[in-house]
Amino acid sequence: MENKIRFRNHISVILEQLGATFGILFVLSFTNIDDVIDYIEKGSSEELSLTVYIGGGVILAVFLLIFLYQWIIWSKTYISICDNSIVIERNTWNKKKNTIGLKYRAEFVGNASWNM
Repeated sequence: MENKIRFRNHISVILEQLGATFGILFVLSFTNIDDVIDYIEKGSSEELSLTVYIGGGVILAVFLLIFLYQWIIWSKTYISICDNSIVIERNTWNKKKNTIGLKYRAEFVGNASWNM
């Protein structure tokens, strides 16, 4: 009989996966820093204001789509610990199943370190 414990990874994995997105947004914000300073100093014209709102909306929408995608992947990924293996299953369109075998030697001596 196989003992199977099934659980999910911590939800902070989503933020870890979004790290590249945060990096891209950080770089984009500092490449246009001169335009932002001019916008603050000179005030807003209607055309520039519309451009800023559209650009900000597009960036926010892309960020939210990436967050939603990562959340769906997280919610459909399970980790199972069986007798001699760890199985990571992702039940999305791209079904993926990774099995990591565990090998244990019976030569463990109480005073020695683990022999794996």
